[in-house]
Amino acid sequence: MKKLKYRLPSTRFFSLLYPIEIKLSPGTSQEFEVFFRPTRSEPYEDTIYFKMQEGASSGGFHVPVRAYISTLQCTVPRGLDMGLCPVNVTSPKTFLVTNTGEVPAPFEWKVPAPFTFTPSSGVVAVGEAIETVCTIHPSAAEVFVTNAVCRVGEGINATKPFPRLEMMVSAVAKYPHIVASEKSIDFGEVLVNSTDEFITKREIVLSNQSIVPAEFVVQRVEKDRDTVFTVIPAR
Repeated sequence: MKKLKYRLPSTRFFSLLYPIEIKLSPGTSQEFEVFFRPTRSEPYEDTIYFKMQEGASSGGFHVPVRAYISTLQCTVPRGLDMGLCPVNVTSPKTFLVTNTGEVPAPFEWKVPAPFTFTPSSGVVAVGEAIETVCTIHPSAAEVFVTNAVCRVGEGINATKPFPRLEMMVSAVAKYPHIVASEKSIDFGEVLVNSTDEFITKREIVLSNQSIVPAEFVVQRVEKDRDTVFTVIPAR
């Protein structure tokens, strides 16, 4: 048999019935009703102390009682480095906007050019994350460093420890440089409707001599005559 009493919380926001001596036989339990009467929209915290009635030095234990306001909070990477990017080419990189709070979190990005985020706004469900794609399409060989700002929780009544998130975004744009192994290709005399690949097929090698990926496309210069040459791959 265990005998104990509880002490009422020190604040008036949490209350229980008047303390009486509790007797617990082995294997039994006792339920308690705790009443909460808040006066403002703010977090509350107190404790209920249970004192063992087995002598002055028998000790006791505390049971915390808390009433918190739901927290709205998201996390994003501290920085996003796009690395080396080719000029006049769209380069993507993905990252996550994660909801670490207790309520759905609306968000909206403000991103300086030449960076763009997709999606630039939305709502992240509790415990989930949204994959966001950062893209850059530089028009010149430059170093780009900027801060992207994410505002979370617009219009939501909840605690917002960090309603404004910042993420540094950087990239280095470089010109691609492609060199062909041949300046010209001469097939010589070829029979009409010939299918001999040894005669009608030549190979040319394109080499990327830059430090960034290089995209290419093969286009005809003269369009006033029939197409007799084919390049594979053409892109």
